[in-house]
Amino acid sequence: MDILSELYKISQLSFDEEEASIFQLNASLRESAEISKMIKKNIQKTDTIYYKLDEISNLNEKLKEHTNQINEMVKGYIRIFDFIWEMHRFSKEQSPEILDYIQSILEKIEVEMKKVGIFIDNPKNQKYQTKLHEIIATQEVTGFGNEIILDVLKVGINFKGEIIRKAQVITNLNKEEI
Repeated sequence: MDILSELYKISQLSFDEEEASIFQLNASLRESAEISKMIKKNIQKTDTIYYKLDEISNLNEKLKEHTNQINEMVKGYIRIFDFIWEMHRFSKEQSPEILDYIQSILEKIEVEMKKVGIFIDNPKNQKYQTKLHEIIATQEVTGFGNEIILDVLKVGINFKGEIIRKAQVITNLNKEEI
């Protein structure tokens, strides 16, 4: 009997109620279609974001590789300069004729190093500075004021504003007075 009562109710429905129900169904379907489109667009945007993140990750890896290569080139420049600097120090005492030639080589290398951001600190006859210099030995020399650097064993190195190595110096300043 329940079926009969339901059929009776359906037969009593007016055309307007059925129409309203169909309009609601159509509106609901349109909303669902819009939501589907928005979801699809968001998925596409998410895919694009993941793709861009992957590109950024690859670029970061390449940047790290280039940074490592640059650091190795800087180290190479420093090793070459140190080698010639040692020849320079040795030739001062042994062969004054070669001294000018080696000095010229050092100057040319220093010019090339500056082009890539490597700066040399040769502080001979300058005032000692804790941040830039490391005292390796001291000597008492008359005629020089306190805190004057007498000799440079290794030059200081600065790369793009960062101190890579302090200059290693001999000074008339006692370590206890620093």
